[in-house]
Amino acid sequence: MTQRDRSTEPTSDLATPWALAAPSFELAERAYHNWLASTERIQSETLGFLSGRIEKILATARELGSCTNPGDYLVVQAKYAENALSDWLAESQKMADLFGEIAQTQASDSVEHGRKSARRSNGHASHG
Repeated sequence: MTQRDRSTEPTSDLATPWALAAPSFELAERAYHNWLASTERIQSETLGFLSGRIEKILATARELGSCTNPGDYLVVQAKYAENALSDWLAESQKMADLFGEIAQTQASDSVEHGRKSARRSNGHASHG
């Protein structure tokens, strides 16, 4: 007796791709939501920093306008450069911490989603 090759026959369970798509859509939706929340935090931090820097630039410009000799002018410029460098270094550390926090949150959210998906696929109900 000869065996038929069944690899080209249509499968009887056409719902399988749709059942697999639901968790994928949910994961994509969560990732997009987290991304939007993260970009909002990054934008807020960036705009706050730049706003503060602009205020300091204007204050320095006012100070430079009141200088009466080249020595005073150089002191104001040196103070500005030192403060600007300090501010940018501090902000870069804040941003690095923020990116790390966002990545950690995203990773733990993905792990939790994976656990919930595994419980659902094992027939357990998940609440939360």
